Amino acid sequence: MNFTEAKQLLECCIDGNDAPPEAHLLMAQIHFHRNNYEEAGKCLDIGLSNNFKVREHPLYHLIRAKLQKNSKQIAASIQTLQKAIELPSFKANESRKRENLEVIDADRIAIYLELMDSYQQLGQLAEVDEVMREARKRWTDKTEQQQFVLMEANLKLQRKDINGALEKLTTIPATDANYQNARIKMAEIYLNEKKDKRKFALCFKEIAQNNPSPMAYVLLGDAYMSIQEPAQAIEVYETALKMNPKDDVLAEKIGQAYVQCHFYTKAINYYEAALKSGRKPVMRMRLAELLFQLEYYEKCEKVLRQALDSDQNPTGKLINYFVAI
Repeated sequence: MNFTEAKQLLECCIDGNDAPPEAHLLMAQIHFHRNNYEEAGKCLDIGLSNNFKVREHPLYHLIRAKLQKNSKQIAASIQTLQKAIELPSFKANESRKRENLEVIDADRIAIYLELMDSYQQLGQLAEVDEVMREARKRWTDKTEQQQFVLMEANLKLQRKDINGALEKLTTIPATDANYQNARIKMAEIYLNEKKDKRKFALCFKEIAQNNPSPMAYVLLGDAYMSIQEPAQAIEVYETALKMNPKDDVLAEKIGQAYVQCHFYTKAINYYEAALKSGRKPVMRMRLAELLFQLEYYEKCEKVLRQALDSDQNPTGKLINYFVAI
């Protein structure tokens, strides 16, 4: 079930007079994930007005704290998260069901991570260490410990312990759900702190090797582009496009990479072939831009006329090119 389906189902529940207050918590989560912060706050308020017991669930305080952080009220978010940690349902050693919504470890871990992040934003590193020790003690020898590794790496970075941060991130195995985020963080460190482009790209290559999906290859291609290696990016993008041939955004990336390589003839041929295969009008726009830059004005005019004939609402940029030639 996706967010849209979940939202529709919850709306049906909330419309009833006997809607459980937890339904408003779940709706608030959905609105927050969609960046509808005002609506998320309203859902919390409605849930609270329906039943004050909703404050006994850690999830209420977690969402409230996230909204406060989004409004730059970092100190207030810390107080809210501390209230969550003091709740009996939070302190329970296992999943505990109160009324209709279960309190699970994922909620508890999210609260610890949010609290550490809030302290870190205020530069209160001693407090971060204290929360980290408490969290690690709770999940000693459990797989949940891996979820705190990224936070520990960020702390080491803030203390200028670059090698320590890298060592911590390398402990996350390829089978862990946090592996990709850890490798991306490592890549950022290699590029920004160590100025090592080779190891920067290697991190993304390892992501693609571990999970050879179109998205992983796009990440690798984007990485090559960011370090001015467009030829390698093209090869990777083409691999991704073979796996997902209907991805127009990816097709556009390949054309732009050809241009950055100064393979102008290949870029023109690529854009023309893309148009013949039914790609979106944006490819026609990219072709027109390239022809204009290369001063192939007659060809550019022909492409623009085709675009104007087929587009009932041409963009201002397209019209400007047409006027310029």
